[in-house]
Amino acid sequence: LILSNAVFALSNIATLINYAASFGVIFLFSLYLQYAQGFSPQGAGLILVVQPVTQALLSPLAGRLSDRWPPARVATFGLGVGAVGLMAAAQIGQDTPIEGIIVVMVILGMGFGLFSSPNMSAIMSSVASKHYGTASSLVATMRTQGMLVSMATVTVILAHYLEDQPVTAENIAFFIKSMQLSLTLFSLMSLVGIGFSLGRVRTRKAGQG
Repeated sequence: LILSNAVFALSNIATLINYAASFGVIFLFSLYLQYAQGFSPQGAGLILVVQPVTQALLSPLAGRLSDRWPPARVATFGLGVGAVGLMAAAQIGQDTPIEGIIVVMVILGMGFGLFSSPNMSAIMSSVASKHYGTASSLVATMRTQGMLVSMATVTVILAHYLEDQPVTAENIAFFIKSMQLSLTLFSLMSLVGIGFSLGRVRTRKAGQG
């Protein structure tokens, strides 16, 4: 499937990059909200839930949009929205108002919501029905590998800035630097993901032509 189906291959790469660029965000923000903003774990969780709630609310709309327009285009737009959210998140500092953080969470939720369902639709429509099981398992593998890449990136950057020290109020400035660098890298990953996602749009157009 990967070697003979360019749309399928590019879609899986886009999936891997999307999860690599987004999975570590919640981990970073959970620490940031507690140690930089002073929220309790419960309070931080209530703020972080804004992202998945936004995604859940937007997913039905994303499904309808992918019925009207090519799913790959909708998914590419979702990657773009997510990249904007990650770029905004990379600017967050210790004194960023909570309203700004919530706006970033909403943008990230919108991006992920617009990407997830249409991307899966684009993947499954690119293969024959007899390959649905294999295609689904490969997508799950890309998703898991993306999460692994995301957390490995965060771990390496945290280790560089904090070495073996836990995050505390005393070293929060170093943590924020590591968070900003991680989010900057994630936003760059998203831009690369947009390139791969656009590639499958063009490939499908060429095939139809």
